[in-house]
Amino acid sequence: MTPTIGTKGTFTFAIPYKALTNPAQSLEVVSVRLLTELQASGDDPLNNIYLASGATEADFGIDVANNISIITFRTDSNDYIYIPENKVVSDAMLTGIPYIEKTILVNLGHVPTTKDLTTVITNIADTVNTTIGITPDTQVLDTSSEIRVDSVKHTQITNTRAARITTDKSYKTRYTELLTLYNDQKAFIANIETVYAAKGIGG
Repeated sequence: MTPTIGTKGTFTFAIPYKALTNPAQSLEVVSVRLLTELQASGDDPLNNIYLASGATEADFGIDVANNISIITFRTDSNDYIYIPENKVVSDAMLTGIPYIEKTILVNLGHVPTTKDLTTVITNIADTVNTTIGITPDTQVLDTSSEIRVDSVKHTQITNTRAARITTDKSYKTRYTELLTLYNDQKAFIANIETVYAAKGIGG
């Protein structure tokens, strides 16, 4: 199957080229060139395409004899994949559900360089996972040059942040606190029941 140059979507390839990509990866067809044309221009499709992909020299010979073209696909990350046209099993799926990579940016503003954000990153990842079932790739990136804050202003900023954490609690924080209180009360009641049982009280 020979897809049209400029076509973009998901494709299916036959073995061994199937291993070069995944079925959900979006690809764009950027060129279609005959094997004989590649050889004439000084390229080495036998080693660089066939043998590198797990195909054999015999496969290469058959395709040259059948005047097969090589389809060049470009990924969203600008990598290139080279597939013989007879190994393209299905054309681009253009009628499927459209997908696109999305990134959520959370700007924290200026924070002390020593501030540990491990818990923040964990909570963000947990929220995304429990909300839409995706485990995100989370990173902390410095987006400005370092500045200096005097000790008085630093104390004010720190106290303001601490006050917000205390008064503006998230639902997750409230749930965790209530669950801890519940477990403490449950353990307390169980302990009292044990003491009463030992003294023959109740029951």
